[in-house]
Formats: sequence, structure tokens, C-alpha cells
Amino acid sequence: MTIRNLKIFLQVTACGNSVSEAARKLFISQPAVSVAIRELEEEYGVRLFERLNRHLYLTEKGEQFLEYATRICALVDDASSAMRDGAAGSLRVGASVSSGAFLMPQLIGQFRIRYPDAKVYVTTQASLALEQKLLTNTLDLAICEIPVHNAALLSRVILSDRLVACCSVPARRQFPDLLTDKKLCSSPLLLREKGSGTRMIIDEALAKEGLACRPVWESGSWEAILSAAKTGLGIAVLPLMVAEKSLSEGSLIEIPVSGRPLQQDFTLVWHKDKIITDMMTDFMDLAQSQKKAGR
Repeated sequence: MTIRNLKIFLQVTACGNSVSEAARKLFISQPAVSVAIRELEEEYGVRLFERLNRHLYLTEKGEQFLEYATRICALVDDASSAMRDGAAGSLRVGASVSSGAFLMPQLIGQFRIRYPDAKVYVTTQASLALEQKLLTNTLDLAICEIPVHNAALLSRVILSDRLVACCSVPARRQFPDLLTDKKLCSSPLLLREKGSGTRMIIDEALAKEGLACRPVWESGSWEAILSAAKTGLGIAVLPLMVAEKSLSEGSLIEIPVSGRPLQQDFTLVWHKDKIITDMMTDFMDLAQSQKKAGR
């Protein structure tokens, strides 16, 4: 088994099990890709792929081998990175949309005080996309806003925030003094897009009551939702950390919602096979020390 063959195998799977596409991305010939796969299959005496209707599919053994190949190559990449970065080191951190805008800047600022010479790279994406980057060792750590979906990932809750319903001050008189779930659903809602952590919490809570909402405004940007709410276009439901500045300035006002308050947990996530460096440990400790937002 060679690292080269493992990486070729991983590239084939990353390209939808396409040998031609993997060859194109690796700048090698298709026969070279086929030889690498055949050598792996011959070494272990198993079929990694089967061909059906002119398309390759991973076998059961292939699925199992994919997990090992990913872990092995991730460790090799970690070693290469550690040797190249020298004493200062580097850290690759992912952040969900909410944590990237309202938590990560202060966290990175605190981290740079401790490690002024370290190279820090931050990626802001949806939580599910961050999980994939952790699985392929493209990131060292990530702060996500939904529970992890893969057994290869470990997580720790670092911040719990309350979800609040708010609107502009002039629009406040349009809505009841206390919103029930049913009245909330019938109101013009300004929400994050489906699949986001905040939206999942709202949809799941309403579904338990046999309800579903149809927002008048959906966006992947909190700034856009805040702007729409301040303009009086409806009720925004969002984490308190996102609304806090607007609430304190008076450009938005909170509307009480009946029932148990909804809470969103932000989790620090990493791969279970990741070698945790001192730098990563310090970042994790800083993240863990963030104030709990039960405000």
C-alpha cells in the first residue's frame, strides 16, 4: 500500500467514482488511475468497486476501505503540515454562518494574542459543509450550529444561545403582545434558509405542535434578515447574539413567545483521529470559555 495509491483512490471517490474525472484532476492518465486501484485490490484480495450500467459503485469493502484511507491520508497530511509550518504553526478553523459573524472574530482576536506568529485560516460555511471538511482533513476544528452527523467526529457544546422573535419598533403594534406558535406561523416570518441550524430548530419545534411555517423572507445572511426586520417587513427569529446589538440600539424590539424558549447550541467539532496539538488545545479552551448566553 502506498500513500499515492490511497490518494488516487480517494480522488476517484471524491469525483463520484469517475476514473476519468479523477485522472483529469490529478493530471495523470486514466490507465494510471486504474492501475493504482487494481494494485490496492490485488494487495488486499478484495473488490473496491463494481461496474453496473457503465458506472462504478463502491462495494461494501470499498466503503470500509474509504474510511481507513481517509483517516490514513489525514494523518499524513497532518504530519506534512506540522513539519512545514515550523515553530509558529498554523490552525485551520471552520465556522457556521452565525458563529462566523458574531463569535469567531473575538475568538480569533483572543487567540492571536497568545499566538501572534501563528497562521490562522478561517472558513465560514454551513455546518454540514464544515463536517465534510473535517472528515477530509481540510479543517482542524469547526464551530457548528447543529449536532454532528458522523461517528468519526467528536463535539463539545461551547455556547448556548436563546432564539428571540423581534421586529422593528413601528411594526410592533401589528403583532400580538404574546405570540403563540400558531400566531407565529401566521405572521410574516424572516428566517434563515432550510438546512441551517437555526431553521432546523424552529421547524422541528413547530412540527412537534403539528405546525409548519412559510416565511416571506429566507436568506443565508443574517445581515439581510436584520435589515429586512428593521425595515418592518416582518418578524425575525434569530439567536440573541445576532440580535443583541440591534435590540440594545433600539432598531429592533423583542416580541415575547409563549411556551418554553428555544435554544441553539454551538458546538466545537473535530475528527476523533486528529492529533490535538498544544495550539489546538488552547483554541478549544478559549472557545469553551465563551460566555453562556441565557440572557
